[in-house]
Amino acid sequence: MTIYECRFDFDTIRIRCDFSEASSPIEYAGDGGEWHSTPYQCADARHSATRAAEIVTAYLGSDYWRSPDSDDDREDGEIIHDLVAAAGVEPVLDEDVEDDEDVEK
Repeated sequence: MTIYECRFDFDTIRIRCDFSEASSPIEYAGDGGEWHSTPYQCADARHSATRAAEIVTAYLGSDYWRSPDSDDDREDGEIIHDLVAAAGVEPVLDEDVEDDEDVEK
């Protein structure tokens, strides 16, 4: 299981999935650190951590990622893509992970 982190200006999410297994579920954790399941699998993200971050961001809904005073009229997918690209998606190093989390070395 590999864990990746996406640091937005407004929040940080962690995503974990076995990216070598198409049927592996995509899970996420916010700042609270509690892991939550999504209805998505690795195949939905095309085995890509960046695409998984986009899927999770979309799954969390526009109340999560859209600024209340935003007048951006682009499609949601385009906005999410740009948010994730700007934030970056990086693997979490072993020393950054709590003892109860699994990380592929």
